[in-house]
Amino acid sequence: PAYPSARAFALDVWSRTLAELYPAERERLRTAAADSAWLRVVGGAHYPSDLAGSERLAGRVWARLLESPAFRAALDEARAELRTTPMSEPGTKDAPATGLHYLVEPLPLDAWFPSPPSGAAARAELDAVRDAVATRSDADLRWARAMDAADVRDVARALGLLPPGPMAPEVEDLLTGLRADVDRVLQRLRESHPRPRPATLDAAIPTAWPTPATSSWPSAKPLAFAVQLLVLAALQPKHDAARLDAWLAALARSRTVAGVHYPSDSASALAAAPRLVDVVLRSPAFVRERPGLCRVFGC
Repeated sequence: PAYPSARAFALDVWSRTLAELYPAERERLRTAAADSAWLRVVGGAHYPSDLAGSERLAGRVWARLLESPAFRAALDEARAELRTTPMSEPGTKDAPATGLHYLVEPLPLDAWFPSPPSGAAARAELDAVRDAVATRSDADLRWARAMDAADVRDVARALGLLPPGPMAPEVEDLLTGLRADVDRVLQRLRESHPRPRPATLDAAIPTAWPTPATSSWPSAKPLAFAVQLLVLAALQPKHDAARLDAWLAALARSRTVAGVHYPSDSASALAAAPRLVDVVLRSPAFVRERPGLCRVFGC
């Protein structure tokens, strides 16, 4: 049977377990599990409600596990092992102590990402999500899901930001490092500014996919895509800037149509992205890598 999704259930429980061992990576682990689970729907193997059922089941199983003395003892044993043999994260050999590769501290994130709305403004945004969801068509729903499933490499090619042919290792490393930096920024922001998702406040909102367990603010996908695409654009001075801006605006809109984000979640992400990109372009790591990237892009 399709319900519930076994893979999504396993991913959820594993991400919760690993988050206990690597608390600093909790946000990234939970997001990765949710993104991977959604691929079961993209691949045609499950319905969205299968994932929702798996999420509920995982939550109940996790609560039982935490009540188990044997499980808690196993966690303590694993933590002790990690203290004696710490595992390094891929791609962080030359990273500074903050774990950031391209972004350089101090980052004035509070100035770049204003706090999410509160009070009447927050209620108005929830109404905006309700309206977007209530008026969306089946075609809008398919579009929002397609935007969520988009890969930044495919989008970059479509926008003319990547040269034709196989992906160069230098470019792959750049995109991977940028995404890791953005994930760390998101983790810090969401810990300091937790914001309930629209469907958390109003369970009647039908989301395009199961509501993620992470904070709603800011929107992760628009921020990650904007930073990566804008850095690629800096290496391609002849790119179509208007087309890039239009695509990012469409991505931001799709998050509200899907019912998983408020408009300001994505707006704040797109507004802050150029500031982060400016730091990236001036970072020692990017300056070192730029000659190799320019050989690929001809810049």
